[in-house]
Amino acid sequence: MTVSTTSLSTPIVKICGTRTVEAAQCAISSGADLIGMILVPHLKRTVSTDQAKAISRTVHEFRESRPPHDVALTDNPTDWFEGHVEQIRLRAPLVVGVFRNQSLDEVLRLLKECDLDIVQLHGSEPLSWTREIPVPVIKKFGPGEDDLMAPGLHAVTLLDGGAGGEGHMISWDGLPGSGAFILAGGLTVDNVAVAVKIPNVAGVDVSSGVETDGKQDLEKIQMFIRNAKGL
Repeated sequence: MTVSTTSLSTPIVKICGTRTVEAAQCAISSGADLIGMILVPHLKRTVSTDQAKAISRTVHEFRESRPPHDVALTDNPTDWFEGHVEQIRLRAPLVVGVFRNQSLDEVLRLLKECDLDIVQLHGSEPLSWTREIPVPVIKKFGPGEDDLMAPGLHAVTLLDGGAGGEGHMISWDGLPGSGAFILAGGLTVDNVAVAVKIPNVAGVDVSSGVETDGKQDLEKIQMFIRNAKGL
């Protein structure tokens, strides 16, 4: 086990709906762990393959140019999901491609083309797909769904309301009582500091909460990350 000044309780932060290199640069330089890009066709935050490649290059070049994180890894994480969250902390920043009810072939094609580090399945995709996808999978669930915290298939559970990206707040009552997960849905610069104190919340995910008039707001991105991590 290594010694670290970085607390394992520090939440990971995912800035989603990233559409420009500038927003990606702002997020990773401010300490974001995950940069999410929407690869679902015909949504307002969808990026082209060329733009996704440019954002992915930006994140990878940043990661390769900096010293490795000094993050302590526990010898025996308390559960399957905590172990994967620790790996994200160690390897960050990482690029996440978000998919929703697309074919497995399309997911695998864009994974390769856009050089994704993580795939996020945000629809009704079968969990068995995780065996075919050669990178960690973040799987979106609604509170109370079957297999929500079942270990052994998806790497990280994301709890969200609705289709995602709509700012729909989910009830914070009745969240999983065990297992590390990422919380999304209605998070903003004003409430994220409270959200990260909820038991078992290992990370937070934001999209509309760091936008102004439908565009990513660099100042809000910086504030959200700062408030989430207590910087």
